[in-house]
Amino acid sequence: MKKAISYSLIAFQALIVVAVGVLNHLGSKKAGVQHHLQFKRTYYLHHLLTPGCRIALALAAILLACYFIYDMYKRKRASVMAVLGLVWSAALVASLLLPPMQEIMSYPYFILGLGINLLLSFIGEKVV
Repeated sequence: MKKAISYSLIAFQALIVVAVGVLNHLGSKKAGVQHHLQFKRTYYLHHLLTPGCRIALALAAILLACYFIYDMYKRKRASVMAVLGLVWSAALVASLLLPPMQEIMSYPYFILGLGINLLLSFIGEKVV
């Protein structure tokens, strides 16, 4: 049962990554999608993803990464969910703090997908 939950969480995380990639690809092909992505990116960067909020989210991701490292040290082995959690937290911190990442058209959805994947890794680590 635990393996089925773990595999389904990994598959769901892969689907989220694919969905954000498809959305970014459609943003360069379709005018309506590009307009929507540009509008949402501008809105989120000016209202929700302010510099202070981005730093707070990066600190939360760093704390979750420290938890994953501590859990691997405590168990004396690395689970798949812990390694994925470290990957998602590093990607989230990099995308929140590096300015070139903010130029991606689907930036808010990218942040949302990384955050959901990080939380799914945390849930999977606690369940499995």
